[in-house]
Amino acid sequence: MKITSVKSFKSKYDGVFCFGSVTIDEQLVLSDITIREGQYGPWPSFPSKKTDKVDENGKPIYREYYFSMSKDFKKDIASAMINALEVDNYTPNPNAPDYTKGLSQSMGMPPAPENELPF
Repeated sequence: MKITSVKSFKSKYDGVFCFGSVTIDEQLVLSDITIREGQYGPWPSFPSKKTDKVDENGKPIYREYYFSMSKDFKKDIASAMINALEVDNYTPNPNAPDYTKGLSQSMGMPPAPENELPF
């Protein structure tokens, strides 16, 4: 799969760097994506809906309409949307983990065993 088109717009909201859409292989458009600035750098947030379920702290659980099965693809989406802005003053967080190794390994944690993944 290849990102073939990107539309990205700078956001004025706190914690949201930009929002927009990406086209995959000139066939599929993923819209309403926001790039949020997190503790470990930018990350894509996909559209979601509130479910009737709550977590152990009583907070509502949200379910994304679509999601990436690959951390690398999430990184590609975030990079493509930020680069589409042609922003010269964007500086990634120096404490951001290396997403190419996977988030848990970047933070010094061992990878989860395949049979214990939640999906």
